[in-house]
Amino acid sequence: MTSALEPIAVFDVNDVRAQAAMSGDRPYWESVLDWIRGHGLDPNEIYRLEVYRTDRLWARVHEYDRDAAGERYSIGTEVARRAPYDVILTSLPPEPSALPGRR
Repeated sequence: MTSALEPIAVFDVNDVRAQAAMSGDRPYWESVLDWIRGHGLDPNEIYRLEVYRTDRLWARVHEYDRDAAGERYSIGTEVARRAPYDVILTSLPPEPSALPGRR
């Protein structure tokens, strides 16, 4: 029997608790955004990012889709989304306690 693969970190725009925690901790949120950008990703396009560690460190990226004019669009009442894709990561996402002046 194989176990289900579980992410070691998740950043999701629909997670209200995480949004509240991060909005109250601007330095941490900025470090997360810098980490995302440092991996060649655009945090403005991502609605969910799942980090996994298997034989390597990687992430499954979930992004919004854009039409030919470069605009986001809807399908019914939902914003259109691209198929998720995977990227190799060079580092783990920052931990709040890893920032200067934190314990």
